[in-house]
Amino acid sequence: MKLIKGAQRLFNWLQEQTAGAIVPRSTVLSVTEWKEVTLRTYINKNKLAPFLVEESTDKLRVVMNGTDITEEFFHERFTQKAPPSSAAPQ
Repeated sequence: MKLIKGAQRLFNWLQEQTAGAIVPRSTVLSVTEWKEVTLRTYINKNKLAPFLVEESTDKLRVVMNGTDITEEFFHERFTQKAPPSSAAPQ
């Protein structure tokens, strides 16, 4: 599945980041073109937890090196969709 809009922009930006880097919240908002409420929702639902965590009210910490994030891994974690069942239909 192809990433779209803010998710694609976040993925592209994350690929250039280094684990442990502290980034301003405003940078993430600018890169993704999200509103604050959208970012807050993604943080509260842990959709960003594998990639970004809050350090303070205005700073986020990068969790993974960007070179370690594949589009498939990002999509699975960000959308939190389970892979299709491999069990045969009954």
